[in-house]
Amino acid sequence: MSGSGFNKKITAIFAFLVIASFGLGCGVPSGNGGESGSGAPVDGVKSPSHDYSSLLNKANQNGSVRIIVILNQLGGALGAPDSAANIDSVNQLQNSFLSSIAGLNVSNIKRLRFSPFIAMEVDSAALNGIINSPLISQIEEDIPIPATLSQSGPLIGADNAWSSGYTGSGQTVAILDTGVESSHAFLSGKVVSEACYSTTSVSYGSTTVCPNGQSSQVGVGAAGIGSCYGQCDHGTHVAGIAAGLDPGGLGYSGVAKGANIIAIQVFSYFATYCSGSPCALSYTTDQLLGLEQVYSLRGSYNIAAVNMSIGGGYYSSQASCDSANTTTKAKIDQLRAVGIATVISSGNDGYTTGMSAPGCISSAISVGSTCDYSGTYCTAQDSVATYSNSASFLSILAPGSLITSSVPGGGYQSWHGTSMAAPQVTGAWAVLKQLSPSASVDSILATLQSTGVSITDSRNSVTKSRIQLDAAVGASASAQIQTPTPGSTLSGANVTFTWSTVSGATYYVWIGTSVGAYDIADSGTWQSGSSQAFTGLPTDGSTVYVRLWTTISGQYNYNDYTYTAASTGATITSPTPGSTLSGSSVTFTWSSVSGATYYLWIGSSVGTYDITHSGTWQSGTSQAFTGLPTDGSTVYVRIWTLSGGQYYSNDYTYTAASTASVITAPAPGSTLSGGNVTFTWSSVSGATYYLWIGSSVGTYDIAHSGTWQSGTSQAFTGLPTDGSTVYVRLWTLNGGQYYSNDYTYTAGP
Repeated sequence: MSGSGFNKKITAIFAFLVIASFGLGCGVPSGNGGESGSGAPVDGVKSPSHDYSSLLNKANQNGSVRIIVILNQLGGALGAPDSAANIDSVNQLQNSFLSSIAGLNVSNIKRLRFSPFIAMEVDSAALNGIINSPLISQIEEDIPIPATLSQSGPLIGADNAWSSGYTGSGQTVAILDTGVESSHAFLSGKVVSEACYSTTSVSYGSTTVCPNGQSSQVGVGAAGIGSCYGQCDHGTHVAGIAAGLDPGGLGYSGVAKGANIIAIQVFSYFATYCSGSPCALSYTTDQLLGLEQVYSLRGSYNIAAVNMSIGGGYYSSQASCDSANTTTKAKIDQLRAVGIATVISSGNDGYTTGMSAPGCISSAISVGSTCDYSGTYCTAQDSVATYSNSASFLSILAPGSLITSSVPGGGYQSWHGTSMAAPQVTGAWAVLKQLSPSASVDSILATLQSTGVSITDSRNSVTKSRIQLDAAVGASASAQIQTPTPGSTLSGANVTFTWSTVSGATYYVWIGTSVGAYDIADSGTWQSGSSQAFTGLPTDGSTVYVRLWTTISGQYNYNDYTYTAASTGATITSPTPGSTLSGSSVTFTWSSVSGATYYLWIGSSVGTYDITHSGTWQSGTSQAFTGLPTDGSTVYVRIWTLSGGQYYSNDYTYTAASTASVITAPAPGSTLSGGNVTFTWSSVSGATYYLWIGSSVGTYDIAHSGTWQSGTSQAFTGLPTDGSTVYVRLWTLNGGQYYSNDYTYTAGP
């Protein structure tokens, strides 16, 4: 930062002080659209911000409604979602909830393993009881929604990618759809895992299509199509587009012809639900179970992406979509966190300002449809198909008209739809993951977007990229630096660079004072590893230029990056960066830099000083501040160092102190006196309190307060007396903010 720029800001301080496919579509009910909850307890535990009137009306009119209940898991997941600790925590929450509603009329219960979600069918009385339960955070409707090659392969450059040796080999794609005919010649030997999640509901008129007649099945044959009453051709067609392989004589294959397939049937058969006609629709719950199955298989297969050519409803923004589809977003987020993309069709309603769910979810990869010919639905080749949903937040485009692929019975048909576009992207994902196995979802999406063909939708003037796989392969053949984050400030003179890997490649790093120079350092030799440590880098705040070379099959490619050299700015030593401040009065201390002076900013966002600031430059290494917030918010601190005429800064974040109450008796950590115990706690002005008592941290399966109260004590009876550990959480609601403190006790004799 220049001195003049900083002086302008300092002057300002003092101035302030002075003054889916058409074939399976049918009418689809929209979601409840409620906003997501805060996760903190209100009137027991749940947030009161949700409007469930539409669900209650539906239950009254139809006699019942299918719902997904999101239970409070305020402590969050205990480790990885599929860890034993988290699964046990979720199971305890679900058991506690089911016990609490034992007298209500509920049926068709389905439990998620990795998240505190539980689905069921309820009448209006049961729904009312669940809405008022202190154990829930939110309720969603379990909505049934519909499913939403030879010409397209050359158009997107798949054949060129294959000729370079990239076919998706070693990768697997998951197809959540209407099942897959694994015996089809186009898919022979490709289906490596199968599962089925389907629902029988008398009131909805749906019947499970799992071959065993149950609501779930895992194993060979589970995702077959034999029980779908002629309504389940869709999944076989989608699977072929993504990963089909020419058995000989066709002249075309799927995009990732070398990839394998995980087939998961998530549809149910509805006899009359779709305007009196039979149809296949997928409940949200069955999709969630399918996504969990994919997550659980990630250690057995190299899963590149999940394909969901499914969609219903209308959402004009990702924010409203995320709010109304909390459970599905949670599952997509879990997969994305482990490098698995969820690719979803945008829908076939012709919307130009929105998309259907679940493709509209912000962490999904949404796919609209273009044309690989001129004709029905298509004004020209590479135009956006007139049926395709489109919006500013659409991720990418791919050909969806007319796409030839496998159908049950051994045949092939050409279909239109965003259902056909999504698996093109899923297949492309597998090809790029073969090339760069460690590439993140973000980096592959960025590659497909930056190398694609720009197409403007004439209906709304929105321009998006249509995938061009051969160009993406060419770009991905260059490894990309992952750490330090490109554009960031280096941590010091000794830095280790890491990068993504490209199958069969070797790498070389240049570090210089200008683009393409290596006057600071270089690798010294080509290497096959994915990291290298360098020493002696500058620490003067200058710009450092890094070039990462990749050579593969005799071809040389490179990517350039810039960094800022570490500076000799002071660093805060106390309070510990990232910690919670002790109160409203805090003394900050920092390291000393010879001959330097310092200035501190404290603000409500990065680089601001709207809370307080030093007031003047100083040579000392500590300063006391008063009047800091005590609301548990994030506090941003920037320490400026003026050294040798140069300005350096380092940023830190802290959590403001919170005014949470603390238990005073029984003494925390002590042994309880028996089964009847009175807990007392400190008083916080204007606050109310709620107590949980459970058998593990953050649970309330032993007892809870039942309601918020302003008093500072409460008696409980029936506590265990078996010497076990008892966990107590005291909640404080103060000034609209929720705070908690946890304690452990030993059950008394």
